[in-house]
Amino acid sequence: MDNWIFEPEKIQGKKTPFWGAPYTATVSLTFVNGECHVTTMLAKTDEEISRADIVKIENEILKHGYDQYTLIRFKKGKPFKKVYKIKR
Repeated sequence: MDNWIFEPEKIQGKKTPFWGAPYTATVSLTFVNGECHVTTMLAKTDEEISRADIVKIENEILKHGYDQYTLIRFKKGKPFKKVYKIKR
């Protein structure tokens, strides 16, 4: 279509007990040039994103055909980029 290709590139996930309820955490997955990037991972408190939540997020990434993802975290105000390989 005149040099345009349309494809889904971003998925927004929300931690909530049911659709329409307030959510306690959110994650954004962005797919660019064959790579998956976790571009946002926010929670109301540090305890809101558990290891079980990470596994659910990683399972969603796997469903889209990726076995790793990139996440940039901040420590003491400095960004650290890390690629995480998903264990199956």
